[in-house]
Amino acid sequence: MIKKEDGTRALKAVHSAFYLSEQTLSVGIIGAGVVGGALLSQLAERIGHLKGENQVDLRVRGILKSKFMLLDPRQIDLKNISNEKFSTKSSMEEFEKHLLSGEFPHSVIIDVTGSEDIAGRYAHWLDQGFNIITANKKANTRNQAYYDELRLAARRRHRYFVYSTNVGAGLPIIQTLRDLHHTGDRFLGIEGVLSGTLSYVFNNLTPGKLFSDVVKEAKAKGY
Repeated sequence: MIKKEDGTRALKAVHSAFYLSEQTLSVGIIGAGVVGGALLSQLAERIGHLKGENQVDLRVRGILKSKFMLLDPRQIDLKNISNEKFSTKSSMEEFEKHLLSGEFPHSVIIDVTGSEDIAGRYAHWLDQGFNIITANKKANTRNQAYYDELRLAARRRHRYFVYSTNVGAGLPIIQTLRDLHHTGDRFLGIEGVLSGTLSYVFNNLTPGKLFSDVVKEAKAKGY
């Protein structure tokens, strides 16, 4: 039993569940700085491939900055984004409402900020029905109670909470460790340089180079 106005959305959800059509996702991105800008460029290049090869139709319908946001009812043209297009004053409530609107069966928010306030909204987002992908470390390091609340909300609503970029500069460390743990392996210790910045600094700190100069290089390259 569903509401009449949810009919099309429900049909698309059923189709995607049985792989009768593309998995269509309503995507919202929060943050468009160095990391966010790199993500948008990557998506602009890969969206067509993902749809053609993997049957995943990513529709970036919202980009939220600190002061202004860009919304589109269908899909933002990621290859033609300019500051002038961000003309709507930022409102988190309007942003959330927009992403859940329309006929899209699944919604995901990608957080590429370091904001404590935004990380504090994760449990609310999961309860609303959003999936979450985050590079923001604040949610998982806030406190144990909030950590447990997020996982409970994700399980309760059958939503994904993905945070692999929290550790190891985006390397697939967390999922690998989770798979090993699920198959019964017991960890005795973990060692490594799990930072993109430090890896770059150590690899480029050669005789005659100042530490401060190498750090500046790492910053300039976006690490």
